[in-house]
Amino acid sequence: MTPPAYSLPLSDLHPDAQAWHAAVLAAWTLDDPAALALLWQAADCLSTMLEARAILRQEGLLTDSQRAGTGGRLHPAAALLRDTRTAFRQAVAALNLDMEAPE
Repeated sequence: MTPPAYSLPLSDLHPDAQAWHAAVLAAWTLDDPAALALLWQAADCLSTMLEARAILRQEGLLTDSQRAGTGGRLHPAAALLRDTRTAFRQAVAALNLDMEAPE
């Protein structure tokens, strides 16, 4: 059986996402399993957002084929960033936390 999301190790997350998770727990009382699972999901989304952003900074927004003028697409990390940003906002909204995604 898979452990609940809120009990998965934070060590799998980006250090900034770990810090955000800890800050939320320090600022708000989240004691039910559903809220803790949503918080872990939001931290996981934040971690993925930070990783996708780092990839885009390093590799650029466009695929190599598009940079070479042969057609192509946006880097897959661009869609990942967009989708995880949306999921992060939804998780935070479901938690009723009044905060913005870190820049």
